[in-house]
Amino acid sequence: MPNEAPKQRRLPETVKLEETISPELLPDILIVNDPQGKTKYLTEFDTSREATRYKRVFPRLDDFAVRPEHGSGFLATQIEASLDFTDAELIGSGSHSRVYRPRLRLPIPLTARSSSGDVTVAAKTPLSDANSHRMLRHEAKTYSSALPSYLTEDWTGYHFIAEAMYDGDGVLPVAAVVPKFYGFYIPEHWSYRGLLSPIMLIEECGTPIDRENLPPKDRELLYSFVVRLQRAGVCHGSFKSVNVLQQPGPISADPLERSLDTPTFRVIDFGRAETRKDVSEKEWRILCREEMDDVKDEIYGRKKAMRDPVSGRKYTTRRFFRLSAGLV
Repeated sequence: MPNEAPKQRRLPETVKLEETISPELLPDILIVNDPQGKTKYLTEFDTSREATRYKRVFPRLDDFAVRPEHGSGFLATQIEASLDFTDAELIGSGSHSRVYRPRLRLPIPLTARSSSGDVTVAAKTPLSDANSHRMLRHEAKTYSSALPSYLTEDWTGYHFIAEAMYDGDGVLPVAAVVPKFYGFYIPEHWSYRGLLSPIMLIEECGTPIDRENLPPKDRELLYSFVVRLQRAGVCHGSFKSVNVLQQPGPISADPLERSLDTPTFRVIDFGRAETRKDVSEKEWRILCREEMDDVKDEIYGRKKAMRDPVSGRKYTTRRFFRLSAGLV
């Protein structure tokens, strides 16, 4: 009996965008379709009649001088893409922002392995107050110019991080730390900027971790993430379990083969981040020390005094700490 050809798997209607897009290929213009008004601030402002043009602010194209100023061809023209908020699910919200899952139609020459040609992204929008706007713009600038691209990629193998040996051996996978960044956009026409919210696009990375049920090695990995951020010159400024997302992994596997038994993690929400270049060395050392104290409390639990039932010796430990010896 002749061998039957393997059946081709049907493409899903949409897929999650997980790939890196070079800054020169990110859209300069987003055509935003928002019939349900998820991006508008005033109820009387009608967003259902026509799509709105948004322009990219970060990353700045001038920072990546790759496109010719003159001549013909794809890279000599503005790149446009469409972002559709129709029935976009609200996937996160906080005191300063909301996060939706809209569909993005990638610009040529990029393509998606989906039947519709669309991908999904996380679109973060600020609330209407000035502080929320400032924080989102600061977060976008941090993604664009302060966080190195290698922190968005998963690498093969392991590395040793001495500073992460708080409750482990410091041998950890070279995992991605933060989501991929796909740009920060504002309405192109100035008259819309008080009526419609800015939009920051990043990789969607799952849901907040369950701090109570993290395996010890995952706690060590998350602790190392903050160490790696500080090595890169960034203090997160608000490290909490709600700002650490997990999703089935590994990302290198086919989506149908991923599992929460092998999760991947990402640190999000850099609206309060501080960068080393913007503060003095003394201020930087204080920021890092205080942040690591907060991270220990968040990942391992607060310090508590204990007494050994046999020897009667007093020692200090943490709720999720593996070692029974005293700690700093």
